[in-house]
Amino acid sequence: MDDPREPAGPPPGPVGACQLCGTAVPAVALGWMSESTVRGTTWTCPTCARTHLRAIESKLDQEYW
Repeated sequence: MDDPREPAGPPPGPVGACQLCGTAVPAVALGWMSESTVRGTTWTCPTCARTHLRAIESKLDQEYW
């Protein structure tokens, strides 16, 4: 029987890429922005999110402001 204290294996690999620059999304995507749509989940890296902040904010509904 497997020892529950032993790690299950290596952490999962990249889950996708930044939709703007193509940088690979690490398995633990701290600082990354995700967007879930009908087509699936898209990711934006922290650098691109900061660069394109105004464009991202302009897509939010007025109820957020």
